[in-house]
Amino acid sequence: MNIDARLEELISALQSHAAATSEPNPSEDALQDAFTAVRDAARSYSAAATEMSGHEGPFYDLELTDEDESDEPNLTTPENLLRVSGTWDFQVIDRDSWVRFVSRQLSEAGSQTDVHLSGDPAEAVAALLECGKPWSWLGSHGLEFLGSEWSVGDNFDPLGEGND
Repeated sequence: MNIDARLEELISALQSHAAATSEPNPSEDALQDAFTAVRDAARSYSAAATEMSGHEGPFYDLELTDEDESDEPNLTTPENLLRVSGTWDFQVIDRDSWVRFVSRQLSEAGSQTDVHLSGDPAEAVAALLECGKPWSWLGSHGLEFLGSEWSVGDNFDPLGEGND
């Protein structure tokens, strides 16, 4: 997939969209066609960027098509979405024991990551969180894990006390 060709298609679609929206009294069909062309071109460009770099493209969220969405009802409405935020600090008292534990957990979860652990405790925490294993027990108690945003560091700033 040629990323330069996809970029040109995206630029052309954006120019057509700008022209359609700049016209006085544009038709709904023209606006919808221009909108669809921009989204299609953005998906195509993003897929090319992903293929070239191995990382998510800039329009990854647009790459999902209607076929990708399930017919199940959206259960993540404000009434039933639970967000838990916090910071936990841990002291590594036995590096080898911790890394062995994480390797076992990853292996039981079927992850291949445990093969590549270097022995760094922060790397082990990150691997465990990426696997999602720490939250799997919540499913049998009425919660479905939807995802997370987290970071792991090995510098000491207990509970973010250095932040204002």
